[in-house]
Amino acid sequence: MHTLNLSPKPLAQLAMPPRLVTPPRPRLTAASPALEVLTDFSRHAPRTIPPEMGVDEAHLMMRHGGIRLLLVVDDRQRCIGVLAAREVIGGRRITLAMQQHDLPRGEITVGMIMTPWHKLAAMSLEQLA
Repeated sequence: MHTLNLSPKPLAQLAMPPRLVTPPRPRLTAASPALEVLTDFSRHAPRTIPPEMGVDEAHLMMRHGGIRLLLVVDDRQRCIGVLAAREVIGGRRITLAMQQHDLPRGEITVGMIMTPWHKLAAMSLEQLA
């Protein structure tokens, strides 16, 4: 069994409020590469959710993570659709799902309101470059 030896370091009281530093946002123009705006999933893992997740839980995940789009994946990690923030905020799709399935809002799942993969359009990385 491995043991972890900790040597605690003393903490110091701050003398003044710290100054926060944020990196500058890149200036975007019509000629800017698309990858400066889009997230490259080969470098950053996408946020995924199962279709069985409740829409309210997915909405919380988006709010707390600052995410506007979640990929919906099946048990084999295949993308079967997407859930956009507007779908959980606007409520139109949720209301339709409640009526179609005769369920209260708390029982509506992501799979009931997501945009399925066959309705999505895509562009290759070569085209974006």
